[in-house]
Amino acid sequence: MAIAHNNRSKQEQAKLLTAVLAGVLGVSIACAYLITQKSRGPIRRAEKILTDLRATGLSAYWSDKAIELTYDLLNADGKKLAHKAAVRKPIDGGYRGIIDLRRQSSKATEAWFVSEDVYMGLYEVESNLGRFIVMGIAIEGDDLTVSTPGFSTQVKAPANYIPEGLMDLVIYLTALTGKDATFSTIANEHALAGKKVRFFQVQIKPQDENNVAVYMPGLRGTQRMEYKLGSDGIVHEVILNSQGDRFQLTEKRIFDPSEESSTPEE
Repeated sequence: MAIAHNNRSKQEQAKLLTAVLAGVLGVSIACAYLITQKSRGPIRRAEKILTDLRATGLSAYWSDKAIELTYDLLNADGKKLAHKAAVRKPIDGGYRGIIDLRRQSSKATEAWFVSEDVYMGLYEVESNLGRFIVMGIAIEGDDLTVSTPGFSTQVKAPANYIPEGLMDLVIYLTALTGKDATFSTIANEHALAGKKVRFFQVQIKPQDENNVAVYMPGLRGTQRMEYKLGSDGIVHEVILNSQGDRFQLTEKRIFDPSEESSTPEE
């Protein structure tokens, strides 16, 4: 009888252990699901922002006037390190822009086009800031092509990918939601890893409607930047790092698209 009793005890213990393990497994699965849902939330919000933008069109936020913004890059002591001019003009079917950044002995010029419905985009950059870069990006729907001299590769763009030229607008639209959103982008310096396109995740975290923290992960770690926006969505200042380096708006010019831009030329 004692042996039978011991066998029953062992069976009951085994059943109890099985129930406990099943409970632990269930809790682990539930926790993993909640963590996944939480991490996916900012990505889904980014996808919705871009989906809504495609539905409304760029002209819902950008006017039929051209705009030129000039910025000085200053260090914490107020010393001027560089000058940037950014021009955006409406054209048939969308908008195009040029960004010209100049230091004493180096420069970068970026040209972009985005269609009204954000379905098509083109981007070209030539830069000798740090290292020499010549690159182009073309997007049609979710087909994205990255081209460098003598090489081209095509991939499917993530649904939360920001077409070139739209970063400031996307930051503004995220600020209006008041909620964090995570987007994908391509960094000029690290666009390709071998023959593969490298995407980086950009976290945009509104502090309020006019102040936004932007986290740009890269190969050297995450860089936190602070964007200060006007009520019209224009970027007035970007604090680049903890040392206090910043881009500061010095002039905003609205003009008829037929006028010549005052962007510096060679």
